[in-house]
Amino acid sequence: MPRTIAHLEEAGQDSSVRVIILTGKDKIFSSGMNVQCFLNHQEPVNAAMFAESVPKMFETLIDFPKPIIVAVNGVAVGWGVTVCGLADITLMAEGARLKCPFASLSNVPEAASTYSFPRLMGNQNALWTLLSNEWVDASRAREIGFAMEVINDDELLSEAMRKAQTLAQFPTVSLVATKKLMMDHHREPLKKANIDELKNFNELLNHPACQEGVSAFKEKRQPDFSKF
Repeated sequence: MPRTIAHLEEAGQDSSVRVIILTGKDKIFSSGMNVQCFLNHQEPVNAAMFAESVPKMFETLIDFPKPIIVAVNGVAVGWGVTVCGLADITLMAEGARLKCPFASLSNVPEAASTYSFPRLMGNQNALWTLLSNEWVDASRAREIGFAMEVINDDELLSEAMRKAQTLAQFPTVSLVATKKLMMDHHREPLKKANIDELKNFNELLNHPACQEGVSAFKEKRQPDFSKF
C-alpha cells in the first residue's frame, strides 16, 4: 500500500504524466480487503496497515491533480468497487461485476463512497449498491451511472489507453485546471467522508455483529444477525 501511494504521488508530480489508468490483473480487478485479518484482531499488523495506509491511499486519489481512468477488468469487491468513486472515468469489461459486502460484515463502506456514490448514481441506487450485498453486472453498472462505458473484455485496456491518449494529447495545465474546477467543491467533503467512514469502521469492528459477520465469511456460511 505505501508503494501505491508513492507511485501516485510521483505520477502526480511527474510532468511527463498527464493521465493514469488503474486496472487489475487477469480477470480480477480487486478482491477487496482481507477481512479475516480483523477476526479477533489476529493480525494487528494488517489492521494497522488498514488504519493508516488505506485511508491515506484514498486521500491521495482524492487529491490527485490529473485525470484518473479506472478500467474494471473483472470481479471487483469491497474497496475494488468504492475506489471507482474516486476516478474521473470508469470503464467496465462486459464480464466484470461488482459487489459491496459491507452490511454482510456488519460494517461500513470506505473510500468516501458514502459521498461519491450518491453523486454518481443517486441516493437510492447508491444505498442499494452499498448495502444489499448483491452482484451488479456491467450493464446494470452502466445503467445506474457507475460506469461511463461497457467494453468487450478483450478490448477494455486498449480502449482505456485510447481514451487516455485522447486526453494526453492536450496540455497538462488544461487537464489539471479543468479537473481542479470540477473537484474544488468536492474534495473537502470527500476527505471528510473518508475520515468519518474510517471512524465508523473502527467503532463497528469491535461490535459482536461484526465479529459474527467476519466469522461467517471465514466459515463460508450465512451470518446470523437475528440477535443484534
